[in-house]
Amino acid sequence: MEYQPKVRIRDAKVRSVEALIRWHHPEFGYVSPDRWIPQAEEAGVIYPVTLWVIERACSEYRHLTARYGNELAVAVNISATDLTHAGFEQDITDIITRHKLEAKDLILEITETAMMTDPEASRRMIHSLHRKGFRIAMDDFGTGHSSLGTLASFELDELKIDRSFLKGILDHPARQRVFRATLELGEALDLDVVVEGVEDEAVVHWLQQFPDLHGQGFFWGRPEPACP
Repeated sequence: MEYQPKVRIRDAKVRSVEALIRWHHPEFGYVSPDRWIPQAEEAGVIYPVTLWVIERACSEYRHLTARYGNELAVAVNISATDLTHAGFEQDITDIITRHKLEAKDLILEITETAMMTDPEASRRMIHSLHRKGFRIAMDDFGTGHSSLGTLASFELDELKIDRSFLKGILDHPARQRVFRATLELGEALDLDVVVEGVEDEAVVHWLQQFPDLHGQGFFWGRPEPACP
């Protein structure tokens, strides 16, 4: 497991970290999640993988707060399968209870595509999780197919803007207008907004004009273990 910080851009303060599962095969070396996670979903084994990630992240929470601060939250990625699993809420509640954490210490990152796989079931599960105090983030916003009306119908705490929004943004005023409109949307819905894939210093300087924006990317740190 590795963790990548999400920071408040105006002062680079770490507010949360994203837990990222890593697989180092003894024969093939590092295997990208893009290769094996879809296969795990197709084989029907992604649910225990998700629970393992949450368990591991909770077990390493104390190490992470020692490094980044006591108000830290840990984000984990949730699949469409997890959202429709009848025991999901109870299973993750049991995990945080076992590690003496609170629901607010965990951010569940769900892509808009996953949410729209079964919108009604997703909405019910998200409502129940949110009511318990878990924080919900829509991941990779801008790459799926949900409407703005549908976005407003989910109970969310965080909106993660896909890295594709930053491509060529300094040279394209139209892209800048779209980006600003997306931030205004997040503000209107009272969401924390995080922009993904920030790597360039010039882009960071441009983003600093938005005082409440958060960022994630190699500029502030690559994913690394809880105990380096």
